[in-house]
Amino acid sequence: MTSLVAFLVLIAVVVVVHEFGHYFVARLCGVVASEFSVGFGPTLLQFRDRRGTSWKLSLVLLGGYVNFGAAGPEANHNGERITEHSGLETPPGAPPRTSMEVLSELPLTKRIAIVGAGPAANLILAVLLFAILFAWEGEIETPFVVERLHALPSSEHDVRPGDQIASINGFRIDNYADLIDYGLRSSPLEPQVYAVIRDERRIRVEGPFPTPALISSVHPGFPASEAGLRPGDVILSVNGAAVNSFVELQEKVALAEDQPIELEVWRERVIDVVVLNSRVQTFPDGDGGYFERRLVGISMGLAFDPRSSTPGPVEALVFGSRQTLGVVALSFQAIADSVGGQLEAREVMHGPVGIARLSGEAAAQGPARFIQLIAMISVVIGFFNLLPIPPLDGGHLLFYAYEAGTGRPPPPTVVSVANFVGIVLIVLLLAFALYLDVS
Repeated sequence: MTSLVAFLVLIAVVVVVHEFGHYFVARLCGVVASEFSVGFGPTLLQFRDRRGTSWKLSLVLLGGYVNFGAAGPEANHNGERITEHSGLETPPGAPPRTSMEVLSELPLTKRIAIVGAGPAANLILAVLLFAILFAWEGEIETPFVVERLHALPSSEHDVRPGDQIASINGFRIDNYADLIDYGLRSSPLEPQVYAVIRDERRIRVEGPFPTPALISSVHPGFPASEAGLRPGDVILSVNGAAVNSFVELQEKVALAEDQPIELEVWRERVIDVVVLNSRVQTFPDGDGGYFERRLVGISMGLAFDPRSSTPGPVEALVFGSRQTLGVVALSFQAIADSVGGQLEAREVMHGPVGIARLSGEAAAQGPARFIQLIAMISVVIGFFNLLPIPPLDGGHLLFYAYEAGTGRPPPPTVVSVANFVGIVLIVLLLAFALYLDVS
């Protein structure tokens, strides 16, 4: 039920924003919609506004549409008029026109703007959501100051909130990256002697190993999430072998290969046992190739949270834009590598069932992870709709590009055949994605 509700919320947000992009720009161009539907199929809820637009919630929430066939405050029951200020009128008694027929009477620039507004709205939504998350979670300050200590099985030490960490065992700590570097290079079995600045005095205290086998986040769709692991859990052992750092945890997970992994988990001073399997994941190596690594789907946590500050609006929007462009670039790369056979389709594609599962797991981890998933899905939906496949938005833009280059629209027969082939391709992709979900 959690997955279903989360999935419906995610789809509703992404679809409403996409279709509202089309609707809003169409209104700016003087066209009023006859229908704005979230979902397909039988209508569940419906109301008509003063302009004659019918706003609908339909049964199959796997998309939506805006119909520009006929609308406006003077539209009759047969939809025989567009709107008095649109400049696009249907003669009395004529059958209603389709959206494409209505749009075809607009200048080319307006048609491009209306069709491209849907994907653009998805990308703008992603930028805003990534920016909100960045502002919410904050930017780690430099130098590194302890904000909060995490509960650990062995938590007897002298580090306190407010301490500025200067070094650990002589290793200089200037920022967050230095602390991670120390944790990856050092042994957790050695005493951890911290030099900290407290009350404007530099003192030496004993502290925890900074990168224990502590989980900071659990990735939706991976074995750890399915097994019920949570942020804040500490892994004590893997298949009976003790682990004292996150690096040791990674090494022992890799050694288990495809065998079941038994984890001894410390959570809120209670020890439990969780059994799961790792998954092989493919990563780019930076040189055009790929390497494989066995994962269970968790991220490394620190023994303490760093102090962070709230970035300004401009900085947050720049961060959101970079994140969005990064997801677009990864989508391009994933499609290219999937076609080239370097990646399996199941590594780059999810259908409705898979997205529903991811939605439920992300929602269970809190609003931040769920908002992050909405942002990523919004990017993917915007990107997918820009692909040059009729009848997607990118297919229409392809036809408009042809018209801009030749001075005339493509022949109707070509458009009809291309739309038919595109619909068949989309249905096959959806069926294939569903097959991957259930297999």
